[in-house]
Amino acid sequence: MAPVSCAKDSPLRPDVNKSGEGPAAIKVPFLTDPSDPRSARALTGAKLAAEEVSKGGGLLGRPVAVVEVKASARSLAGFTDDADVAAVLVASGSEAIEKTEVALEMDPLPVIELFDDLYDLGRSKQTVFQASPPHSWQAFRLARYFGAGDRKYSKIGVAAEPGHVGDAATAAMREAGTARGLEVVSASGTPEEVTAKMKSQRPQVVVVEGSTDFITKATSLIHEAGPYQGRSKIYDGYRPQIAGFESMLQLTPPVPGWVGAGDYARPELVGDRIDSVKAFRSAFKSKYNKDPVGDEVRGYTAVHVIAEAVKAAGVLQHSKVIDQLETFDRKRFGHLPVSLGPTDHVLAERDVLGLFAYSTASSQKGWRHLMRAFTSDLERTNALEEDWASFFDGTTPGGEAPFYHSAKVGITSDSKDDLH
Repeated sequence: MAPVSCAKDSPLRPDVNKSGEGPAAIKVPFLTDPSDPRSARALTGAKLAAEEVSKGGGLLGRPVAVVEVKASARSLAGFTDDADVAAVLVASGSEAIEKTEVALEMDPLPVIELFDDLYDLGRSKQTVFQASPPHSWQAFRLARYFGAGDRKYSKIGVAAEPGHVGDAATAAMREAGTARGLEVVSASGTPEEVTAKMKSQRPQVVVVEGSTDFITKATSLIHEAGPYQGRSKIYDGYRPQIAGFESMLQLTPPVPGWVGAGDYARPELVGDRIDSVKAFRSAFKSKYNKDPVGDEVRGYTAVHVIAEAVKAAGVLQHSKVIDQLETFDRKRFGHLPVSLGPTDHVLAERDVLGLFAYSTASSQKGWRHLMRAFTSDLERTNALEEDWASFFDGTTPGGEAPFYHSAKVGITSDSKDDLH
């Protein structure tokens, strides 16, 4: 018997899968960059989420399959009219999105960019959502830390790898630093070129952004003259503090005192303290027999966000899925709550960002929350009320947010801390 013909937006598709055992899977293409380990990690999280959704009844009676596409700059046009595609995840940079600008305007397709910063570059599209926190949000936290209220620096440097990410980082730090009364010097180029500029200008802190290889090489060159040993020793030779955006948190610094931006619920740094993160970590380890290291939860959250939108839409029609995405209000999937709207296509939340510092103390070795950076007023935590108990003892629901220095984890020192 010939299969029944169904409309593109029908919730019932009688197509069978290749094995002939049931309905065809709803596809979520995942564009990866083979040279970027972050995309491979995010893919594992996405596949875990697809498996969970499928076991939970699937979408519209169909399983979900994350399909890896190994093409760093492929156009998305081929997916716009595919009736089996719910949305596309992009972990290969924004080139594929830019190549498809006209097609996306003609035929809306939900797209979630996992790592690039379309928001700050002014390249956001009507159908595109961004999972990563914009550089401007992270730069605000960094500049507040560098400025008069904390480190009391006068000059900061930005060493960036050429490209979209480096451009966004440089522009964001220049704006945020200037607003704090800081002189900002910047350089874009090879690790050798940016290092030469920093050593000639001698900023008290160097913010490095780019690929993992670029950051590793540039920071090693900057520290050739001697590693940072604390704020009071910056002028003992040239020993700038090293800082960065969330990409910095993938590294293991050679010395303490480095800082990197991020949200407080990063799975690799909060352990099992937050219930939603604990559940994700447990499911991830059960499937892969290893712990996640940070980027996995981004793909995991993106797939669950898409699944919830499709369920709410009730049909696999791209425009209706986008409409549902824009109604999200504090939905939580293994990480922090996601809220979206017609003018807010960023899955990350600005107010939960702060800084992590690298510590070599035996009791808290590694990247640790710099608790005074996770505040709105340099006094009380900006952690969500539902997560207070994860960081503080004796919290009262509905009461005032706890003071950062009462935290039972992380670095709780004040701005007098010479090292961090």
